[in-house]
Amino acid sequence: HFRRLQLVQEARARNEARREEHIQERKQITTLKKAMNKRQVWDACHSLNTDHLCKLIKTGADPLIESPRGLTPLISMVVSNGSVEDIEEIMHVRDIDPVRVANQINIHGMSALMIACRMKETKMIHCLVKNGALCTADGKKRGKNMTSLHWCAVHGYEEGAEILKNYVLDQGGDSLRSARFLDAVTTHGQTPL
Repeated sequence: HFRRLQLVQEARARNEARREEHIQERKQITTLKKAMNKRQVWDACHSLNTDHLCKLIKTGADPLIESPRGLTPLISMVVSNGSVEDIEEIMHVRDIDPVRVANQINIHGMSALMIACRMKETKMIHCLVKNGALCTADGKKRGKNMTSLHWCAVHGYEEGAEILKNYVLDQGGDSLRSARFLDAVTTHGQTPL
């Protein structure tokens, strides 16, 4: 009888060890899948492959991933002149807040809206602001505290500056908020005006 109990306990111990091994293997597989997915998003961002990028995000990739070069899926879409529909799709994926996606600042202190202003892309500016991009957001110290209005001014994009001003006023901008927007100061003490 004791021998049988001993055999049962040994079998239980082996089964428990196998179960723990399976759990560890599943964790490793999950970690590898996440790393592979992240790497695929980086590659799609760097190659400006908008179709592949949209497909990856639709199938579960994180739209907030940032590559070591500072490319996010949204910034990549703006740089590659992706369609407005694709940009909106990336911003409104799953349960991720579109405002968070729209206002993500990369390692260089640039948001997708700032890049759209820099590239003088009127359609992109309208699309991003309508989907929650803040006209008044700045690039913090990494971006020398420059706002999208600064980028319009630097690149002589008067139409973009007018669009941003109108959106600030339409968003319930009182005179104080408008003044802060127009008088935003960079780390070098420059205003967009």
